Amino acid sequence: MGVSPRTLERALRHGETLPPKELLDWIVLLFVYVAAADGNRSTGEIGRTIGLDSQRLYRLRHRLLPPRTRDYLGAGAGQVDLVLLAFAERCGVSKQRALALLA
Repeated sequence: MGVSPRTLERALRHGETLPPKELLDWIVLLFVYVAAADGNRSTGEIGRTIGLDSQRLYRLRHRLLPPRTRDYLGAGAGQVDLVLLAFAERCGVSKQRALALLA
């Protein structure tokens, strides 16, 4: 493309898309929750499997997820949906549209 990665990152930051680093963090967080739900394992176990220590996973959650979502994340079903809804909200997708996609 003829531009440095930093220049591209700055240009994306001012556009309609998420900055690449944030998008990658969301992908990692979504992967952890989907893999945990699919394999009936804890998010901590999945995090360790992919090289995330507990502090890194904690920081990802706290940086990306709104407090109201973090409050509901515990053991049990629905965790993936909560993380997906938070991601959709961050991307500017309406809650109604996001819920329709989950149905």
